[in-house]
Amino acid sequence: MLDLDFKLAIEKFDLEVKLKIEQKIVGIFGASGAGKSSFFNVLSGLKNPKFGKIEIDRKVIFDSQNKINLPPHERKIGYVFQDSQLFPHLSVKNNLLYGYKLLEENERKFELEQVVALLELENLLSRKPLKLSGGEKQRVALGRALLSSPSLLLLDEPLASLDESLKRQILPFLKRVQKETEIPMLYVSHSINEILELTEWLIVLEKGKVLDFGRFFEIVKKEKILTLAKSFGLENIFEVEFVEQQEEKGFTLVKLGEQNIKIPFLESKENGKVTISVRPEDIALALTEIKGISIQNQIEGEVTGISEIGHHGALVQVDVGETILVEVSLKTLNDFGLELGKKVFCLMKSQAFNVL
Repeated sequence: MLDLDFKLAIEKFDLEVKLKIEQKIVGIFGASGAGKSSFFNVLSGLKNPKFGKIEIDRKVIFDSQNKINLPPHERKIGYVFQDSQLFPHLSVKNNLLYGYKLLEENERKFELEQVVALLELENLLSRKPLKLSGGEKQRVALGRALLSSPSLLLLDEPLASLDESLKRQILPFLKRVQKETEIPMLYVSHSINEILELTEWLIVLEKGKVLDFGRFFEIVKKEKILTLAKSFGLENIFEVEFVEQQEEKGFTLVKLGEQNIKIPFLESKENGKVTISVRPEDIALALTEIKGISIQNQIEGEVTGISEIGHHGALVQVDVGETILVEVSLKTLNDFGLELGKKVFCLMKSQAFNVL
């Protein structure tokens, strides 16, 4: 558990954080300059707050009142940066072992072979960083952090410098680390979609203040938070399987959950999978399947969540085998009698989907 209560003076405002965090992975989201990186710098010991107290698993690493301020190397925190920061003169293997060698044997939570297998680094061990792709560098940086046997992992926009295809390659490894280790993770990103692929728990920062902390579908009820999320491209993102190409009709048929949908025509992918996105405002709801309509996709689902947002409308969560977020007006919410468990159809134009 993280018990945080501190105040740090930064250029334009004070960063003030008072939180108890028990969740295994929590995203930190906010606009540029909100204080996200400063938050991490305080936890890691790179910056010292004016006052406060920081505990990780009941171990005090900073306490201004009792003059406790552990240096970074004693805090047991793994830090993965946007640019990986590997040592260019060392091989991948020696980069991985850098922090590991500094630990006593009884302090080591992982062995090299475990981390290499977890992150599929076997074929990279003899290479130097200059010979690695951006995605490979980030996997090595993550492995190096794990081999330092941290009590907490800080991931500061680790995918920001990667193109979309490389991001899609790295996210499964982050999910695997989340699933197969017991190390809590804090994940900073400008991308709300990226965070939501890893966790539903969010800390939202604005000008150094915590706007809210909680499950996304609860805190998004605040109009300010929804507006912020949408300004950074809130979308539904799915990995789908190819079913059939219909080139003459301009479609590709793919499987979403257990239902087939049509998306714009694509050349076949080698692994038979593709990642697609669609915005909540580009989806309509119906209570029954509609005949004689140009919209190509009507998939059945069940309402599993409703968040009313100010006077503008609501965000409806629908389970279609995958979770879909749909933005509707308050009139639709009331006219349709939408409630948890209600069966609905999600209507989506094929051209509303973007291929990532």
